[in-house]
Amino acid sequence: MNLRPDRRLVLLAGLGASACATAPAATPVSGFAAPRLAPLRMEMERITKITVCTRPFRPAGPRLDVEQVAGKRVVHNYGHGGSGWSLAWGSAEIVTQKALEGGGREIAVIGCGALGLTAALTLQRAGAKVTIYAKERTPDTRSARASGTWSPESRIADADKIDAAFPALWEKMARRTYANWQQYLGMPGDPVEWSDRYNLYDTPRIAGAIPRPPRTPEPGDIHFAEFGRRLDDLAPAFRELEAHEHPFPVPRVRYGTMMMFNVAELAHLLTRDFLVEGGRIVQTEFHTPADLARLPEPVVVNCTGYGARALWKDETLIPVRGQISWLAPQPEARYGVRYRGVSVISRPDGIVVQQTGANDMWGVGLGDEAPDRAETEEAIRAVAPVFALTPILKYMGWFLSALVHEMGHAAVAWLCGMPAIPAISLGGHAAAVHQEQSKFLVALIAIGLVWAAWNFLERAWRYVAIALVVVLYPLLALTDGKEFFHLVGGHGTELVFA
Repeated sequence: MNLRPDRRLVLLAGLGASACATAPAATPVSGFAAPRLAPLRMEMERITKITVCTRPFRPAGPRLDVEQVAGKRVVHNYGHGGSGWSLAWGSAEIVTQKALEGGGREIAVIGCGALGLTAALTLQRAGAKVTIYAKERTPDTRSARASGTWSPESRIADADKIDAAFPALWEKMARRTYANWQQYLGMPGDPVEWSDRYNLYDTPRIAGAIPRPPRTPEPGDIHFAEFGRRLDDLAPAFRELEAHEHPFPVPRVRYGTMMMFNVAELAHLLTRDFLVEGGRIVQTEFHTPADLARLPEPVVVNCTGYGARALWKDETLIPVRGQISWLAPQPEARYGVRYRGVSVISRPDGIVVQQTGANDMWGVGLGDEAPDRAETEEAIRAVAPVFALTPILKYMGWFLSALVHEMGHAAVAWLCGMPAIPAISLGGHAAAVHQEQSKFLVALIAIGLVWAAWNFLERAWRYVAIALVVVLYPLLALTDGKEFFHLVGGHGTELVFA
């Protein structure tokens, strides 16, 4: 049997369209196509380190008041929960105004994390001479162990403990910080960038379904404040995706774009700017507030984060433990996924995997900063099937689609007198191959069509059908029109199947 590739491939190439003999990765499209997502490699062998960050949750919200201690005017700037990077500039603006109220221009900042650096830079740019005093540089602080996502309401306060003015204050801090971080977009090293995020669910979304009632709080649960709706006009909104818009093997996916901080590069840039603009960083350690007396500056801005619990004996600070597992970077996969209480974010410095639990009480009250390998492996195992199954399921989907597609082409080839079969390789190529056209087979098919019309149609319909066979069938089967007929047959069958 002398089989040869379907001539329609030549026709398609001449038209500038994609041929059918393609791999799954080259799905025919018209116009623009969404980029394909490389799977994130959730493999234990790719773990590079495990870090733990204790976030400073303060039920009443961040402490931003002023007091006199050891002869110094102390402006507090701590207790931002998991929102340090996301509220840093707005908080810095508030404490800068309070620090400069007394007229002094020589100011000490305690702490070199996100809040310390942004406060120091804001003070500096307001005309102050600033020195940062810290036990650790930024790469060794808790701020460096953050997941790096814009999250301005992450455990920011207890809704039952805040005053009436706090929501507006929070919004002001969030908007100011958001605007400032926008200025870092597009800079060398991408200190701040946009990141595509996919929230995955095991249950489908049912339109018109009765909303699930809120979770019944357990005794001792904290009613975390939620103000996100106040910022609806800022960030891009999430939306539901159709099945063909994503590669994930789950029934429901929500997609959005979020601001992301590349913490290592951002900390380096902020530190460089502070030093270039005349700032100093002095390594020192404070054990009690009385130690402030040895500083030459009359005004001190306290940005010690969770360290304030020990230094200032602030027992209102509640530790919130957050562990991050770092996997080797994947430059080809720059997106994030949240699934079954696990967050996965691809950053330039590594794949960040964090178990976030079923609700915000996860990690609350835990101050242990020792890495837990078992927690890391549990988180990776929970999310790994999403990426392990995706290539298999997508291949199966392509295989079935390609089979139906080529069967349509083959059926049309037979109808035009060319015996054909669909051919699909496991390597990901598909085509319909056929013999040369047999005029004898064309005549038999024409006779068969006339016979079917005569025996299965009634009255005038049989004569209309026979006329169409006599006039149109030769035009389709015996001219170049059959090439177009082939094309329509494959794509039409695929559409019917879908």
